[in-house]
Amino acid sequence: MDAAGRRGVGVAREDGGEREELIFDAKTKEYLGERVIAVEDLPSGFKKGQITGTSAILHRTVVDKAGQRP
Repeated sequence: MDAAGRRGVGVAREDGGEREELIFDAKTKEYLGERVIAVEDLPSGFKKGQITGTSAILHRTVVDKAGQRP
């Protein structure tokens, strides 16, 4: 589940005591966001199983050139 509460298909990798999950819409395959979970107790104070970060893509736009603002 992303930060906006949307469910999807996740692709995950573990590194440094955390699991990063990239979340995609099951039908459109569109990237929705990510979630990071501690897989062990971390020096930063997070305990195993706690969510350490989330994000959600809420708006997208297309521009004509790289660096151009919408």
